Amino acid sequence: IGGRSKIARYGILQHSTLCVTDQNEPLGLIDLQYLDDDQRDLTIDREYRAHDEKKTYCWINALRNMREKFKENDCPVITVADREGDFFDFLHELTIHKEKFVIRSKHNRIIGKKWSKGNNKLFEILRDQQDIGMIKTDIYDVNTHEIKEIELNFKAVKDIDLPVPTNHYTIEKTDYQSIKVNAVMAYNQTHCWVLLTNLPVETIEEIETVMKIYKA
Repeated sequence: IGGRSKIARYGILQHSTLCVTDQNEPLGLIDLQYLDDDQRDLTIDREYRAHDEKKTYCWINALRNMREKFKENDCPVITVADREGDFFDFLHELTIHKEKFVIRSKHNRIIGKKWSKGNNKLFEILRDQQDIGMIKTDIYDVNTHEIKEIELNFKAVKDIDLPVPTNHYTIEKTDYQSIKVNAVMAYNQTHCWVLLTNLPVETIEEIETVMKIYKA
């Protein structure tokens, strides 16, 4: 598998989806996929490939497999993903099926109904907001391998439009449209989470719930 480091690695990738309760009790893997680059035509530039020809399509497959397994169950489901889940096709799939989500943002996206270089960007809009609270939470420190408590200030904005990206494949998808999300920023001097969600963020309690869901 070739990567940005240009180091040759051999093997397969595993994409797993863990199911937990609202008390963060693990119920087991609800989806498990294996994939490798032989499944995709890498001679085609990524920008021109359909999303089902990209490695990230495993995220959309996982959503559809989850949907199939829960179709007889009216239990509400919230999809939680780290920064690898921050891509438009995935967010669009969640939105059009009216499924709840909390996704950590990776990209400082241009926002607006339509993509334009002159539009504001997500992170700058959040940074301009006033802090509305502070939360204490435990995290795993990757440097010291310890669990430690940190304090995070937080703020939020509602009803942000994410436009359809301008890559060559997506702009040809006539059924794609801009999507609307809420965004939460939780941060201190060394940590920053920007969370995209369609859960409510009207009150401090609702914003804290979004952060606790992501942290879990």
